[in-house]
Amino acid sequence: MSKQVELKFKERVTEAGNTKVEASYHGKLLRMSPQFFSYQNADGEEIKYKLATVEFVDLNSITYRVPNVHVYETSVDQGMLVGETYLGKCEMNVDDKGNLGNPWWSLSSLLIGDTLTASDFKIEVGAGVKL
Repeated sequence: MSKQVELKFKERVTEAGNTKVEASYHGKLLRMSPQFFSYQNADGEEIKYKLATVEFVDLNSITYRVPNVHVYETSVDQGMLVGETYLGKCEMNVDDKGNLGNPWWSLSSLLIGDTLTASDFKIEVGAGVKL
């Protein structure tokens, strides 16, 4: 590949102690599979998802189309529409030598343009916030 996708990644350590890097992106939903697929997570819970094709623009203003983006059932149930732009995430595992694993792409039902206001947060008095 002659060009490299540029997104702003942040490193985090999972509860299991694994290192990952994650980046958010704004992805336009181009198409989504009609059927659900599923896998079992580490706790044995069945996780249902659809596969989608998503288009996004990276930090260098280059447009990419990504197939096999996971859209979880909880997001699909929110009524996601083809053509809308949603918040997505790309994450990769980092091994003990610093090598990156293959990217895992997902798309949530959060519409880009939706904004949170102060009333959307639950703030407890004494949590260091002046009210």
